[in-house]
Amino acid sequence: MERPVNSVAQFLLLGVIHASIFAGVVVYTPRKASLLRLAAALPLAVLTRCIYLSGARFFSSTQLRVLGPLIWNHYLSLFDLMLITRVDASELTRLARQQGAAQPLWEALRLFFNLRRINTKWEVRGVSRPRKPQGRAQFVAWAAVKTLLTSTAIDAILRLPPKPEPHLMAPGKETLYDFWNLSVEDAIVRLSVVLLFAVVASLSATCMYYLAATIMVATGMSEPDSWPPIFGPIASAHTVRGLWR
Repeated sequence: MERPVNSVAQFLLLGVIHASIFAGVVVYTPRKASLLRLAAALPLAVLTRCIYLSGARFFSSTQLRVLGPLIWNHYLSLFDLMLITRVDASELTRLARQQGAAQPLWEALRLFFNLRRINTKWEVRGVSRPRKPQGRAQFVAWAAVKTLLTSTAIDAILRLPPKPEPHLMAPGKETLYDFWNLSVEDAIVRLSVVLLFAVVASLSATCMYYLAATIMVATGMSEPDSWPPIFGPIASAHTVRGLWR
């Protein structure tokens, strides 16, 4: 059940099943049906695990270390919507811009990709908005450019830097204290690795965000105003809330 898949088609199928289970749960189960929703959280966890394991076939080990936590963060977001926030069909119907029998399912699928719950009553605080609204074509073009630039930058970063010398990463080099025993070379390697991971993580998050934005807006599943900038201004980066918006 937790075996990785071998093709892109199977990988995408896992994603479709994952989204379908979530949509079905929040639309067709009462918000007070805790046991049913908890039971549904288990197969979602298994599918998340399969997606994570399958990522090893499509991403490098470094990329997987960055993307892996994001995959599980997404699962925790879905768990929150099902069992803590307890989204149900009546609330999804109120979100719909059009009325129809399929609208709650449509809104549930949109919510599946809306990690910050933009334009809903569950929207996270401190979201920064662009000063001028963007048209659909302009937004899709700009989001596609950002996706291409960030993916190119990630590929370049992962290919260019030389690997640290083996003696700098050998067993016994782990350091939680006794920093005074580190050599200058050890300190430089540790600082470089931390900074490089932060850069790759932020670029990966930006790349995935704008890839999803390009697809969702181009296909009409969401509007440009549902995809505000993922990070706040540099001047606000001294707090987690200010940086991650």
